[in-house]
Amino acid sequence: MLASFGPFTALRALDATAEQRAQALHSGRALSVLAELARDARSGNGSTVKRLLELLPFAPSFFDLRRMPSGYWLARIEQALGRQQLLFVPGWDWVRSVSPSAARSEAAQAPSESAPFTPSARPSAMRTHELRFEYVTNTGHPITDDDGFELRGPGGAVQKGKLANGRLQRTGVEPGAYELRTRSIKSACWSTTSAGPFEPVELLVTTRGFPDGTRVELVIRPAHGPPDESGFRIQGEIKSDQARATWVYEQAIGGRLTEELRFEVSAGRKHACSDRLTVSAHASGTPQGTQERLRARGYDAGPPADDWSAPLRAALRRYQSEHPPLIASGELDPLTVELLDDPFAPVG
Repeated sequence: MLASFGPFTALRALDATAEQRAQALHSGRALSVLAELARDARSGNGSTVKRLLELLPFAPSFFDLRRMPSGYWLARIEQALGRQQLLFVPGWDWVRSVSPSAARSEAAQAPSESAPFTPSARPSAMRTHELRFEYVTNTGHPITDDDGFELRGPGGAVQKGKLANGRLQRTGVEPGAYELRTRSIKSACWSTTSAGPFEPVELLVTTRGFPDGTRVELVIRPAHGPPDESGFRIQGEIKSDQARATWVYEQAIGGRLTEELRFEVSAGRKHACSDRLTVSAHASGTPQGTQERLRARGYDAGPPADDWSAPLRAALRRYQSEHPPLIASGELDPLTVELLDDPFAPVG
């Protein structure tokens, strides 16, 4: 960082050598540097203050920074300077010049009376790096993941663990690319938004991070029912980050003509809910539509069929005979169609 009276590098006291601590600014001058940085932050250049916050003994999270005012964090930095937990040392890039392991070994030695220390570049293999991941919700709350994660590093090295308070932090890591893989259900949806009774539909689930063979449970329930209502359960498993199942809405005798349904999927401790599927009867006047309307009114019209089967005609004739002035012909005349379509017509 650059102040009006010279460049300075901020260091954690635990990471500084004895020589660096001897050259560090006394608290009064360090506070003057902080005051100048605070003025820069208020004018819109707050990047240096943010880097100082990362050096605090308990560095704030993204959620913490949004929750507390900037004055609170400046007071935290001032407190760390007063307690000499944070040091301002003249010169550039101490952090990249001295590794923490080397700094701690030198810190145990007595202060040197030699000439002022001049930082020299160390090989990149001795440089230390810090790795930090933070997962928060859209509202800024940390995410806890008990299903675990995989951290993949350079050379294919894999570490496993659990994500606590939305954070994962590693120090002293090797340079290179890192990938944090968590387990999640990315989507749950029907293959279509509308279907008729006895028409097969697919339940489609997309996941991430679950190994092949992980068991999933899909529970189909009415969309407007309570969440604990018992439903139709299907067991499946994940393969190549996908799980799918086929299901048919079988209209019961006396069942509704129109139904809105959803399904919930569970994999490990992860849960997701699908969009809605609307099941509606076929058009009136058709064999399927007539059969579904008779079934809704309590008449068994036989197995699903798209023709005028004998069970369908027998059920229609019985319905007509029980609802005068209909003529019990077993034929679908206009008056029978009108009565079957009337939601206020007597049932049974």
